[in-house]
Amino acid sequence: MVKCPGCGKWTVDEEKCDGCGKVLKANPNDCPIAAPSKVDYKGCFSAIGTILVFVVSLRACYQAGWFSAGSEEKSKATKETSKTVASIGDYVPITRGNFYGFVLESDLDKISEYLVAKDEEAFEKAMMVLLLSDMAIPLQKGDMVYIVDRNVWNHTVKIRKKGELTEYWAFKQVVEQ
Repeated sequence: MVKCPGCGKWTVDEEKCDGCGKVLKANPNDCPIAAPSKVDYKGCFSAIGTILVFVVSLRACYQAGWFSAGSEEKSKATKETSKTVASIGDYVPITRGNFYGFVLESDLDKISEYLVAKDEEAFEKAMMVLLLSDMAIPLQKGDMVYIVDRNVWNHTVKIRKKGELTEYWAFKQVVEQ
């Protein structure tokens, strides 16, 4: 037996109330709402494919230099001015003079700060202390060194002269080729 929510009478028929005729249990075949149809994804895939082709084409045009005037000249200039820094473990020459190597990278940073601030007095005092305490050495153009480490954020390299144990931090320009 089922109690009708409409009139409150008890009925034997579980699908329809004997008293008021209210439908108690819906028949799935009588449902006025249609079952969801299958979703057609063909249109979505077509749109995604079109966008993908557009992006790839756009990137190819950009790489070919179609979006900037004089791109050939820019490309040539970039190739001519770009320099390479040796990889860790390479044995390379010092390519520039008037540079120093520092045992501690923090000393190189501090010396750089003095140079940027154009504080020559602080630079000279700090260099004197570092050179006298063997915490810095002058680097001579043509000297051969091993690349021990690189710090890409600070544009520095750690180098070691052949046969020596002490390693020094220097600006990457000293070993650019």
